[in-house]
Amino acid sequence: MADESALIVPVPAAELFVDPFRRKLDPSKQQGMPAHITLLYPFAPRTRIDQSTIDVLTDVFKSSNRFDFILSGVSWFDQHVLYMSPDPADPFAGLTTAIHNRFPEYPPYEGAFDTVIPHLTVAENATRWRMRRAATRLEAAPPICANASEVHLMAVSSTTHRWVTLEVFHLAETDKSVR
Repeated sequence: MADESALIVPVPAAELFVDPFRRKLDPSKQQGMPAHITLLYPFAPRTRIDQSTIDVLTDVFKSSNRFDFILSGVSWFDQHVLYMSPDPADPFAGLTTAIHNRFPEYPPYEGAFDTVIPHLTVAENATRWRMRRAATRLEAAPPICANASEVHLMAVSSTTHRWVTLEVFHLAETDKSVR
C-alpha cells in the first residue's frame, strides 16, 4: 500500500449520511480516504507521478464537464461491499474511460472486472449484521444530491501510511445559459 495512488471524485454531501458507518465499517475511511466515487484505482505508483502525469490529467479533466448526481438506496458486491450508486453513473464511467485511454498501463482495479460500476463504498468486509444495519438505515435516508466538480489525486503517505491529496483537478464549468 505504501506506493499506491487513486483518482477519486470526493462526495462531501454524503459525509453526513455515510460517515457514521464508514468510520466503523470502511477501512479506507480509517486510512484517511473521504467519501468518494473512485474513477481509477490503482493509479500510478506515487513515485512515478511527475509533472507530466499532472499535465495529462489536467488536460483530461479540463475537457470534462461538472455534473450533478444523486445517491439513493444501496447495493452489494457479493455481500462483502455495501455501496451507494450514483445516478447518473455514465459520467463517472466516461471519466474512468478518459483516464484509462491516456494511461492504458493502469486499468481500473488492475483489470479484475469486465465492467466497472461507479459506486461510493460504505462498508467493506465488515460483519454482515453491521453491514445490513447500515444498509437498512441508508435505504430509509433521503436521496443525497451532489455535484462532481473536482477530481482528487490521492496517494498513500510514505510516513503516515494514510491517504493524502496530492493534487486537485477541476472539471469544466458547464454553460447552462439558454441561447
